[in-house]
Amino acid sequence: MVKSLHAYGFTADWINAWLAAIGTTVLCKEVRLGWEGDPVPHAVFEWDGETDLPDLITGRLPSVEKAAEFVIAELGQGIDEAAYRRAAETARRAADPTLAILTTDLGGGPAQNGYLPTGPFNVGVPRGETLFQRYARCLEGLGDGRTGAGRVAASLQGKAARIQANGLGFDYRRLAASVPGEAGKFVDPVVEVLAFYGLWLHPMGGDGRRPFQRGWVEAKAREDAFRWPVWQPRLDRWAIDALLDVVYRDAGNNGVEDHQRLHREWGLLGVTGLYAVMPFEPTGKSDPTRGYASRRLV
Repeated sequence: MVKSLHAYGFTADWINAWLAAIGTTVLCKEVRLGWEGDPVPHAVFEWDGETDLPDLITGRLPSVEKAAEFVIAELGQGIDEAAYRRAAETARRAADPTLAILTTDLGGGPAQNGYLPTGPFNVGVPRGETLFQRYARCLEGLGDGRTGAGRVAASLQGKAARIQANGLGFDYRRLAASVPGEAGKFVDPVVEVLAFYGLWLHPMGGDGRRPFQRGWVEAKAREDAFRWPVWQPRLDRWAIDALLDVVYRDAGNNGVEDHQRLHREWGLLGVTGLYAVMPFEPTGKSDPTRGYASRRLV
């Protein structure tokens, strides 16, 4: 039996929701993803089986205790080369992809200030909370059983209750006041948790001279430095991975003015649109606030 669900809460112009949508296909390998709607596309999921999608998702999510087995759970915000080597050995044995979303030793040259560089998705946060700690806090905020499934169902429809947390640290919608540093942050824990799995398709890499995070044109968060596509066909995680290879390669090698031409070529693969980041502008040099909004390119 093929089931489908329109996730009106997961809109393409919200980078966290886009990551959450592809993260759903990473967590649940039988789920396929496409995008529909105008002017702002939303995620449409398709899967085989009798189980409803909220129950399928919550059934695949680990407990906080089980998640603590991820190799990054033991790492601090700063990762030196010795810690990386130890973690990499564990990650290879356990086939654990989480280390790759944080850092790489393929950047070339010595570590800066004793630490390996991390990518734009691993933003700095108050009190030095690690990416894993941020993920685990949101995972705990989901609850379990029917509570968790109810939260997932509400989130998919854009009706989720937010919790006070910083989330993964780059959702611009978490900023609750005109002076962000002066107020608490509120996030949808479902989106944040699923976005963590979306990051698994965006590992750090390097060419021996510089490190980079997959999909980012530049190492630092600047306008249009990260561009993401939406597509109409229902694709599983492996097809999404292959499609991202094409789009990231072409988007990274061409300026924004070339995207109309590229869009016609990508259209043969089912791509219907392309978005790009617009980073939050700090209010001063001491403002640590980070967030990624978006604009549509094509």
